[in-house]
Amino acid sequence: MLTMMFSAFNYFISLFFSKIGLSVIILIWLLYQIYKYRLRAGTPPGNASYYDHINTYTSGGSDYGARQGSSQPGFFAGIKLWYLEKKRQYHYAKFKKNWELIQKKYALDMRCPYCGSDITVFNVTGDARCNYCRNRLL
Repeated sequence: MLTMMFSAFNYFISLFFSKIGLSVIILIWLLYQIYKYRLRAGTPPGNASYYDHINTYTSGGSDYGARQGSSQPGFFAGIKLWYLEKKRQYHYAKFKKNWELIQKKYALDMRCPYCGSDITVFNVTGDARCNYCRNRLL
């Protein structure tokens, strides 16, 4: 095991100091500089704080909202958003199915097993917790 780790270390060291390795390191550095430049180019000029970046609500269309660029995500961002939406739909359907089974099973006797309060629509939070004792019901 130690010999394998030593040989892998030697391989990476020889790769980093070869022509190909140095060119890959320079290419990665160059792409990172382009990425940093694009991040800086998208920020509003002046004394912009972190909260200026996250506060995108505008009443009446301020100049910050106008400088946002296109609202369409890129190709890979679109794939990521699609995947996250499908994942959210799957988990929501699973949660909804389990919650319907619980409501069907305890239709007449829905009480919190911890505090004993009646469980109604108004007594349960969005993540299926009792509103009185915060006990998880699922």
